[in-house]
Amino acid sequence: LPELKRRNIPFTIFFPTGSWNTRPQWIRNHDHPSWNQRVLSKDELRVLAQENLVTIASHSVTHPHFPSLPKESAN
Repeated sequence: LPELKRRNIPFTIFFPTGSWNTRPQWIRNHDHPSWNQRVLSKDELRVLAQENLVTIASHSVTHPHFPSLPKESAN
């Protein structure tokens, strides 16, 4: 964030809501370099969302094939 702010570069974060404040659930290999990382908490994401260069977007938890979902399910 500090470097992006210094350069005035806007960015989008696609947030994995299934992993609030825990290690990344999509990493299953204990030897992976990010195994011990932690996903932001809701409060940390709220603070980050206050930055004018940041856009927060959602990221699915289950990775459905969105084009094949009924419109009501894709909302």
